[in-house]
Amino acid sequence: FLMASLGAHDPQTTQELLTTLRDASESPGENCQHLLARDVGLPLCQALVEAEDGNPDRVLELLLPIRYRIVQLGGSNAQRDVFNQLLIHAALNCTSSVHKNVARGKVSLGHPGWNAVV
Repeated sequence: FLMASLGAHDPQTTQELLTTLRDASESPGENCQHLLARDVGLPLCQALVEAEDGNPDRVLELLLPIRYRIVQLGGSNAQRDVFNQLLIHAALNCTSSVHKNVARGKVSLGHPGWNAVV
């Protein structure tokens, strides 16, 4: 739903979704889903909002610590690939030359010939 609200440029729905997730994650107790929402889901959602707002450095700051935990959310490989692409896109557009170089390496490893485009 968050990606749909961002794509529709609906800030009210986006904020409601983030608030609901934040509220659910504030007191996770023993609920694994609420813990996952706090530790992975919320930073992931915030990264999507930052990407929409054009803040690639902030996207990296949010995604790098959780990049290997996204698989815990479930979903298909294609769905998880969207988040990997978001991370690579942010790295290519960030202010850090180190992150840009790492992203170029990932792109060229995964897709031979892309380094000519990047």
